Amino acid sequence: MSDSPAFQAFLRTCAPPKFSAKTNEDVHDWLLKVDRYFELMNLTSANRVLAAKLLLDGLPAKWAIHVPNAPKGRNNKLFAHQKLYNLKQDKSVTKYNYQFETLRAVLDDFG
Repeated sequence: MSDSPAFQAFLRTCAPPKFSAKTNEDVHDWLLKVDRYFELMNLTSANRVLAAKLLLDGLPAKWAIHVPNAPKGRNNKLFAHQKLYNLKQDKSVTKYNYQFETLRAVLDDFG
């Protein structure tokens, strides 16, 4: 990271975007933007996770409470949380219920 005064002034005006999963927001676009910001700030992987959790609003912020603070790869619980968050009924109620119950079975912190 540059130590020039101009670059430091630029960083003070730069802020990463927040994400709240509104219909006009794309999570992939958001991830690309915050990843570039985190790279610029030279954050470690663990600090990137903590910083990203601070940039979430609404339902994503509630979901992030259950995400571990350090990256551990793609474990079953995290994958199940992500799939459950994105689950939508687009076919029969029976199929939706099966998908929901399959994901819920992986989660021990789900009532």
